[in-house]
Amino acid sequence: MRATLDDSSFGPPDENAGLFRRALTSDSEAAAKLYARCMPALQYWLQARLPGCDAEDLAHEALLTALRRGSRFHQGARLMPWLRTIAWHLAQKRMRGDSRRKRREREYVEHELRVTGTTPDLSPKRLAALNACLASLPEQQRQLLHLRYTEGRSSSDIAAEQGRTRSAIAVSIHRICQRLRQDLSGAGHPVKDDHLVMND
Repeated sequence: MRATLDDSSFGPPDENAGLFRRALTSDSEAAAKLYARCMPALQYWLQARLPGCDAEDLAHEALLTALRRGSRFHQGARLMPWLRTIAWHLAQKRMRGDSRRKRREREYVEHELRVTGTTPDLSPKRLAALNACLASLPEQQRQLLHLRYTEGRSSSDIAAEQGRTRSAIAVSIHRICQRLRQDLSGAGHPVKDDHLVMND
């Protein structure tokens, strides 16, 4: 990770860089000083650029990541710009994860409304359980659900696109829905029989 978000990335080694190198040698005193010096500044930097983010958690994770990647810290580099770059990439990764989670929730709501005509249970616990169940599915299975329920395409249409038979697609979707139903029930969120069904 050589590129940073700060033009002052390189120059004379600073005190933070010295503490960082000592911390890499298991110097606990240096590690404590490094944490006390860098955490507030890194949190402030994150809060200023990403309002609403969990700046404390991101800053903590960035410092731990930096310590794990200590061999990538180049001689003569300044530490804070490197920490900011790490924190920025971690924040972007977390935001992408949040976006995928929200998309899965939206797809679930759209499916429930289409199948049952009623608004589904959107409690945080149920949505968390649903997201966990969906995330555990292989990518190919999640894609099938997306094509069938979010895009509203028929099993015949999907089969023609993928070079499979309609019955094979229909059976696959039915089994995926069965698994989701079982997983949700196992997580304490039973699904009514008319939910997660296959309609063509």
